[in-house]
Amino acid sequence: MNLNDDMRRADATPGNGRGEFARSLGIDPLHIEMTNVCNFDCSFCPISRSTRTPGRMDIDLFKNIVNEVAENGVAKRIGFHVMGEPLLHPGIFSAIGYVAEKDLRSTLTTNGGLLVNSKVQDLVKSPLNSLAISLETNNAGEHESRRSGLDFSIYYDRVLQAIAELREKSKTYITIHLMNTITKKLFMLDDNTGINIRKWNLREKIGTLIGDIRRAIGRPLSRKEIEKKTAKIKLNSLQHIEIDEQIQIYIQFFWDWGNAFTARRAFRAKIGCCGYAGRNAAVLHDGRVTLCCGDYDGRTALGRVQDSSLVTLLESAIMRRVTGGFARGRVVHPYCQRCMGSIGPIATLLKGLASIYLFRRRGHPLKAAKKSF
Repeated sequence: MNLNDDMRRADATPGNGRGEFARSLGIDPLHIEMTNVCNFDCSFCPISRSTRTPGRMDIDLFKNIVNEVAENGVAKRIGFHVMGEPLLHPGIFSAIGYVAEKDLRSTLTTNGGLLVNSKVQDLVKSPLNSLAISLETNNAGEHESRRSGLDFSIYYDRVLQAIAELREKSKTYITIHLMNTITKKLFMLDDNTGINIRKWNLREKIGTLIGDIRRAIGRPLSRKEIEKKTAKIKLNSLQHIEIDEQIQIYIQFFWDWGNAFTARRAFRAKIGCCGYAGRNAAVLHDGRVTLCCGDYDGRTALGRVQDSSLVTLLESAIMRRVTGGFARGRVVHPYCQRCMGSIGPIATLLKGLASIYLFRRRGHPLKAAKKSF
């Protein structure tokens, strides 16, 4: 049977109990895209390159998905994230509440542009477990690459005030994302990312952000204290910087969303390993289930939950073949082959070997070090 035959099948391979293979994927979280519409158009996000029709998930469809997750133990956490801004969905707080009703945890990723007082109060009252704010840069000039239509000072103050309010009045854990573009040289990019952070400059920005957050929550640090602690941060690795027991800054690397930012031909990878396929499965707003949350255009769709159960799709032959291939260091899905490909055969081979080392020898390349402030 070839891959195309597998992709037309959504039936689970017999021989084990229902949900056993789906649970073995270790999905954390199951990403659910409430909408692929966004109020930002960031230069480092592929949303403007997506060919999908804009839309939002029906709340009843969302509840059916969550029901199945809870009933079959597919995941313990729901992540409101793929493309789009989840706070644009009119039923987002109902959705967050429903996740809690099913004894599942929830995390929501927002660009922060909609964190006005009314939305923040709704978040305060909601049972949301964690909120990720994609700040990405605290530089006014670089903020222009977000194409948000918001003046940076208004946006930045809005984010800081939201952090302070949520910390004071809720138990929601807050993560502020700041991007380190040191990795951009590893990818094929036709244009600039818009966030050109150099090492010395990034350290300064981290320190400024730490100081601003600490002042916003009423726990200021001296400049000397901040400089002393930021000097120990390793900028060639991912970092979780704990501001206090409820707030952290996550220094994340730039990622090219599977060669989304180039028109050049990517040499297809045949050797490699990816820990996202399966573990970071996603449901798009139209009900299609994809291998991973990085598939912004649904090219790895296994089928629709309106037509087959979530468990059936997660246990389909193609999911088994793709994850089994990665376990053997082989890349079998055409989209994964492009995603993991590079400019030529040698570069692609090296990239594939590096992925095997990172995912199988070191556990996960996005496992970040922790620092406390």
